Amino acid sequence: MTSYFCPCPRGMEAALAEELGEIAQGSPTLKVHNQVPGGVHCSGDLYDAYRINLHSRIASRVLMRMAVCHYDNENDIYDLVLGTAWEEWFGIDHTIRVDVTAIKSPLKSLEFITLKIKDAVCDRFRDMYNKRPSVDTREPDMRIVGFLDQRQFIIYLDTSGEALFKRGWRSETGDAPLRENLAAGLLRVAGWKPGMPLFDPMCGSGTILCEAAQMVQGIPPGARRRFAFEKFYDFDPQPWEEMKAAIKPRPLPAEPTIFGSDISGDMVAMARHNLKSAGILFDVPLKQIEAQQVQAPTAEPGILLTNPPYGERIGVRGDASLEEDELAKSFYAAFSGTLKQRFAGWTAYFFTADLGLPKLLRLKEARKTPFFNGALECRLFRFDMVAGFNRKTTGTMGSDPTFVQESASGAPARADQGLGSDPTFGQKRGREAGAEQSAAQEAAKPASAAAAPVAPAAAGPWAGTKAGGGSSAVGSASGASGGGAASDAGDAPEPAKMRRAPAPATQPARQARPTLSRPPRPPRKGS
Repeated sequence: MTSYFCPCPRGMEAALAEELGEIAQGSPTLKVHNQVPGGVHCSGDLYDAYRINLHSRIASRVLMRMAVCHYDNENDIYDLVLGTAWEEWFGIDHTIRVDVTAIKSPLKSLEFITLKIKDAVCDRFRDMYNKRPSVDTREPDMRIVGFLDQRQFIIYLDTSGEALFKRGWRSETGDAPLRENLAAGLLRVAGWKPGMPLFDPMCGSGTILCEAAQMVQGIPPGARRRFAFEKFYDFDPQPWEEMKAAIKPRPLPAEPTIFGSDISGDMVAMARHNLKSAGILFDVPLKQIEAQQVQAPTAEPGILLTNPPYGERIGVRGDASLEEDELAKSFYAAFSGTLKQRFAGWTAYFFTADLGLPKLLRLKEARKTPFFNGALECRLFRFDMVAGFNRKTTGTMGSDPTFVQESASGAPARADQGLGSDPTFGQKRGREAGAEQSAAQEAAKPASAAAAPVAPAAAGPWAGTKAGGGSSAVGSASGASGGGAASDAGDAPEPAKMRRAPAPATQPARQARPTLSRPPRPPRKGS
């Protein structure tokens, strides 16, 4: 049995292990072992490496372990690589590339270690054939990967060639496109499965849509590309062709379940082209529309998953007079209203490097999962869009259903601004009965007590906070949450017991604070 290591985007290790377990169900020899930061260890025969390359959507590569040793210096690494039988896998006519990664290695220079590994490979071929393979850092035939920790060195041979997120169908991309294996991992973490409604309102070039559509149609991610193992000396094409021929496509859906939109017509056209290149044969409705204006594409609630853009694409039709930060704030405030009004029952996922996204949306996330997009720290925020209720207000939203967020302390918080002057807007129905009961108790009190002014709250859950800010640290790297945890703190409703009576037409003069009865102070000495 051969040991393999499958690297993946940081944070996707559990999703990859689950996927490898599903692939292993079709092989008696493939075994999934432990997860480590950045990947998953497994073992099997060479055909299992073929199988993982063909079917894994989340792995970045499939690395075959060639040798391992403890080391003290660079010479130990050189000796191990020199003693490895590379000639059994490739020859002097193949080009090579060497990459090295390390964690807590005491050695000073990774560049020098990379050079020592290359020299050892070339020296072995020169000793045997009086010739050596050439180096090609751009499109090599064989990639050799070294890994060092504090005491151990492992040398791998890459069976994949190009990274596995390069599916072989993408010909057009937007700015900073989402990698395909990361998009597939996000779909798995979000719990989406073929048949469930899926909507990406900021689809860009359509990476999430293409990955989901290929899952629906049953197209393996590696079906349209070549791999490094096809250049191995002992490569047998017959089992590989039989493995691909065994793929059974799934029935095409009768009704659309995957939907996308974008503000940019160029992006919509690009997404449509990529869907066609990915071999998608069923309808994936795409629409050019601003995200603030979208409607839920199906009556059945589903999953909204998107990787929001930054800057220019947000403002394609925006107000050019606004600064970029102000434009983003106004965009997310408007989009938040769209989610609350039109996506009740849906689960919304946002993958972003902006850790303050919940604050911009004025929503409290149900969950936030850390991931790394390369070296960039990101979060997958989940928002559960529960159904609200209709209520007449004096604002512009009329009777549209609203979404009421729950703060960390359990107190309700208003999730949108500009909804009229009703100070009790956003209270939950369950609290209204308590409020009415309190009102009845107040009415039964003597007139003198009922006329007493209500003192302002000095230390309530929203005291001393500003709208959308205050002490809340929602979405920070530490995951801390402020006391009220209300993202719209300045406009949050008062508790029912603090409800004020409507102001009279003519504002009376300020009433003096009632004097508390207390015993008189004793006279000072000498007075």
